Amino acid sequence: MTFSRSHGALPWMVAVGLVFAALGLRVGLEGRAELAAGHSAEAGSTTESAIEHYGYAMRWYLPFASAPVEAADALDRIALAAASAGDRPTELLALRRLRAGIFATRSLYTPFIERRADVDERLARVTTEEDWETNGSEGLSREDRLAAHRGYLALDHAPHAAWAMAASLGFLGFVASLFALIFRGLDAELRPRRRPALLCAASTLVCLAAWIAGMALA
Repeated sequence: MTFSRSHGALPWMVAVGLVFAALGLRVGLEGRAELAAGHSAEAGSTTESAIEHYGYAMRWYLPFASAPVEAADALDRIALAAASAGDRPTELLALRRLRAGIFATRSLYTPFIERRADVDERLARVTTEEDWETNGSEGLSREDRLAAHRGYLALDHAPHAAWAMAASLGFLGFVASLFALIFRGLDAELRPRRRPALLCAASTLVCLAAWIAGMALA
């Protein structure tokens, strides 16, 4: 039986859509699972485990998903509570996890960028106090150590712009090439057209390589 190209391409389009939907669903579910595990650990007074789970929940970032935002709020709350209780190790752990989550979710934009300045300042102050208590007055003064920690935390660890762009364009090109392979590389009977199919397949592989390289090197 012969199908029109539009009808023949429909199953492929649905399949591609289902793949991306499945990926998005997995990210969302993993984020919610880590958030729930964090809540459970916190309720059981195992704060260190809660901090770890909240940190992972932040990393399962998906635009418009609430779990990463709730996890960031939880880490911030734990750090503030620890500071009020004078529990510096817990405060440091929560702040470092929060900062790591901020950096882990960056690409061409940073979802939690508005939190960074506050987290960096608090982390610099707590680290300075810990350093001062450990090493005393040897070497740098308290003010100089605070300035040094601020300077280190202020360093720009943003992804390399070119590689981040390569990852984004590679992903978009990969998706576009798949659709081109379906619509241009196949005839009405879903048989490959030699030249268009080869070109589209090559484009798909190149874009996939750019996507992977960009993600690895950004």
